[in-house]
Amino acid sequence: MDSIEDWDEEYYLFCNIMVKELLPNSFAFSYRQESLRIMRTYMMFPTLLWTINEITYGLYQWSISPLKGVFLIIFSSLTGGMLLLNIWNRMYKNRQRMVTNILASFIYLDKTSEEKRIEKNI
Repeated sequence: MDSIEDWDEEYYLFCNIMVKELLPNSFAFSYRQESLRIMRTYMMFPTLLWTINEITYGLYQWSISPLKGVFLIIFSSLTGGMLLLNIWNRMYKNRQRMVTNILASFIYLDKTSEEKRIEKNI
């Protein structure tokens, strides 16, 4: 499975609940990744507004000083685009880390419970 979209959402939620119950330290890492993803989600709109505001200010400055206005428009567009792309990519990476950690922790739970069953049978 190459991407997080390949995982079944119901299976992931089941794994998340089991990891939360049985491995709270591992769940804490995933919870932190989710918190970072949410924070970055909330950063998208203000960054977009900042970019639009700077472009508008560049258009206003264009009437006063064309060179300064063009510079502000280009600089604001490039900076805002790079910031939005960076925030988006980091949101995606946080989601990937969260899902990977939960599923790896669930596999660990499965393997350790299997070993405990084997030890009890011996």
